[in-house]
Amino acid sequence: SNELCRIFDVDMSLLPGVKPSQGEFGITQALDQSLPIMAVAGDQQASLFAAGNHPGTLKVTGGTGLFTAKLLGDTFELKDGYTTSLAVSHNQNPQYYLEAHLEGTGQQYDEALIHPETKPGVAKEITERAAKLVKPLLEANSPPIIFDGGMSQDPVFVDALQTATGHPVQTQTTPEGTALGIAKLLSLSS
Repeated sequence: SNELCRIFDVDMSLLPGVKPSQGEFGITQALDQSLPIMAVAGDQQASLFAAGNHPGTLKVTGGTGLFTAKLLGDTFELKDGYTTSLAVSHNQNPQYYLEAHLEGTGQQYDEALIHPETKPGVAKEITERAAKLVKPLLEANSPPIIFDGGMSQDPVFVDALQTATGHPVQTQTTPEGTALGIAKLLSLSS
């Protein structure tokens, strides 16, 4: 915005234009090849797009941290404890989502892999913390929670998340939700 540029003393003409997440962003050179850049998205935005592009889509990513995101669609909303961000958009209309995350869960999960006897307790502790972020985003008609990331490949964590939230949980077709989201976004340009 003009106001933020004024506050931070940034010449607005230096900023790139706002574009949908899929389109022509330029060309990069890699491995002696010119490669077009056809999609741009952050990791959580791409992962959410992989989970679905309908308002109400709710996903949890369990990896180095634990992230939860709910797609709002074209409605901007503020909610205590959550960050409202721009979601992947494949048209000119901005899309928004709510996000929150837990720190340290990846390290806890790694420890549980080293000491398997602790996994059920660790899974319960992590998913109960996650449920505190997820439950306020659930509605009576919410679709299943989409779960991706490394933890989503572990049935102990999937079951614990479903128990902690009291809501159906569906694992993503691949734990790599970010890569899947970018691939889905790129498929729109072909």
